[in-house]
Amino acid sequence: KDSGSIQVQPGTGMLHYDTGTSSGSVAMSESSPGVYVATIPASSCLSTISYSFTVMGTDNVTYADPETGSYTAVSADGITIAFADDCEADLGWTTSATATDGQWNRGVPVDCGRGDPSADYDGSGQCYLTDNSSANQCNSDVDNGSVTLTSPTLDATAPEAHIAYARWYSNSAGADPNNDVFVVEVSNDNGATWTNLETVGPGGAEANGGWYYRTFRIADVFPTPSNQFRIRFIASDDGAGSVVEAAVDAIQVFAYDCSSACAADRNGDGQLDFFDVQDFLNDFALQDASADLNADNLWDFFDVQAFLNLFSAGCP
Repeated sequence: KDSGSIQVQPGTGMLHYDTGTSSGSVAMSESSPGVYVATIPASSCLSTISYSFTVMGTDNVTYADPETGSYTAVSADGITIAFADDCEADLGWTTSATATDGQWNRGVPVDCGRGDPSADYDGSGQCYLTDNSSANQCNSDVDNGSVTLTSPTLDATAPEAHIAYARWYSNSAGADPNNDVFVVEVSNDNGATWTNLETVGPGGAEANGGWYYRTFRIADVFPTPSNQFRIRFIASDDGAGSVVEAAVDAIQVFAYDCSSACAADRNGDGQLDFFDVQDFLNDFALQDASADLNADNLWDFFDVQAFLNLFSAGCP
């Protein structure tokens, strides 16, 4: 059940895990006010770990996070960021359109409440979105064709390179709802040819607004990723008119790193001590990419937990 604002019985927090080679549950302990840690068995680098949390409320009901299923993370020593765009500056994206309205632009969401996002995904302020305007009574959605947002050329040659982004799509209003799609395509030859990465819609929860963060291993699409990698986002309004709004934020190309002898040794002096903790906390406060240990473009409890787990595990 969703914990919401329940009163939790002290000492009942549990972390449930499955590393692929072992599974189990371990009790969480409070290392500092509001921060809880637990240590799970080591796993091989690049393996996928599933995990979830439970607590017992004072009503003697067990509450789970997530309510169903589990979270996933990749076991690695760290990540290397090849490209990161929080949309606060122009990093070379290009736009094109056949539509008569709804062209892509970059800015702080106007929040018309008409299928468009009320805020960006990562909290930096800006994102890319379709015609961010309150003019004409907020009639700024995509009309009569498609609008395309295309990345600059990116280097995806690092081992285990991934592409990640947050996307928003709404196609559930207007005269012809749930009949259009939001297409994401990637290229390995600087845009000469394109391959479908995913298609959102025409129906379903993810075509009804809301931010969704997606990560894809590039080698699953292109067996030999190149330094001529690009990604593009295409929102369309075909046929009868419908309210089509799309947005993109927090775009990254990153690679999981398995080369570090000791990922918790942040300053590389061969020792685990206060200075490594201080280094991590400084980078965390600055929202530096090296402190986003689970590569979800958010700096939160899960990154702190990941670092404390690495620190507790020690060095070989």
